[in-house]
Amino acid sequence: MPIALHAGVSIAFTALLLTVFVRAGLLGLVMAWLIFQVIVFCVPWALDPSRWYFWRGAVVFFVLLAVPWWGFRNALGKQSAFPAGEEE
Repeated sequence: MPIALHAGVSIAFTALLLTVFVRAGLLGLVMAWLIFQVIVFCVPWALDPSRWYFWRGAVVFFVLLAVPWWGFRNALGKQSAFPAGEEE
């Protein structure tokens, strides 16, 4: 890869990380980095269910969906996500 391409990718990735840090804080930045690491480096992704390692990607996919859903439900507590009285 040419050095200009490396520099461009590095600048774009740094800008993305700084944007996440400013908008979501340190916890958001750490979680974004952790999810990126899991998606890119830790899981063999396959769309073909006949592959023996297909289940690993499917499990991680559902865990990565379930954790934010669980956090959202806990943050709401007993209130509804869509209040019945709100119509605009």
